[in-house]
Amino acid sequence: MLSSFNEWFWQDRFWLPPNVTWTELEDRDGRVYPHPQDLLAALPLALVLLAMRLAFERFIGLPLSRWLGVRDQTRRQVKPNATLEKHFLTEGHRPKEPQLSLLAAQCGLTLQQ
Repeated sequence: MLSSFNEWFWQDRFWLPPNVTWTELEDRDGRVYPHPQDLLAALPLALVLLAMRLAFERFIGLPLSRWLGVRDQTRRQVKPNATLEKHFLTEGHRPKEPQLSLLAAQCGLTLQQ
């Protein structure tokens, strides 16, 4: 079963341009072509890069950012406002200036809020 899957997976029409076969890409006359199994080198390299990234974040990036005084800002929770939610659902997310003033007056908020 594995050999039939392997034959199907490496069909010429999936990987190569029309009228080119795998036999044309075999090593000969001093020319060495890439082989499909060369792609297997990508998996360990990806894992090494991932491990390097995680190690950098944990042991260098976070301590350096704390030392430089970078803080993770906490976000304030937004109070639900039925008037604004109704307007945004019906009219869209980018109200124009006159609409903003009207909505602010209806909700009892300043324009900046």
